[in-house]
Amino acid sequence: MSTTLKSFSQPGSSVKQPEDLNALISTTVTVSRNSWQELAAMELLLDSTLPAVPLLAGRIKQTLLDMILNSVYALTEKYGNQPVEKGKITITTRHAGNQVELRIADTGTGIPANIIDKIFDPFFTSKPVGQGRGQGLSVMHGVIVDNHDGSIQVTSTLGDGTEFTIFLPLGAA
Repeated sequence: MSTTLKSFSQPGSSVKQPEDLNALISTTVTVSRNSWQELAAMELLLDSTLPAVPLLAGRIKQTLLDMILNSVYALTEKYGNQPVEKGKITITTRHAGNQVELRIADTGTGIPANIIDKIFDPFFTSKPVGQGRGQGLSVMHGVIVDNHDGSIQVTSTLGDGTEFTIFLPLGAA
């Protein structure tokens, strides 16, 4: 098993520890490469001055993976399984005062305006029956808001893509 896969699969602590968020992102991108490499160009714009962030690393890695897989789904819906033109996933980090900003954007199908307010509701899914359980974004919301005292914003344009902005506090671990 590769070092990257081993580090990804470690369950992590149940207590927040200072972590290198950029390293967690890089590991997750590497582990998920097979799911997106045929569909998307991956752009990482990671702030090299980012301080350590108090995180539950295992939960954050799973959240990042779920977000990438959601982007892959949206890109597949827009471009197909064997696209002539690739979409794009962009992951950005930035130190913003007493918090860290993490953005995950894609050029997929976007989220219709009439459902965007429901996407974090438990068991809500826009996917066809049997393709989604409606738990991914709800769990992600819980990890960011409940476990990390952070917040999430989402902007989306139908046909152009979606961007999630996650704010994580830099308070004491």
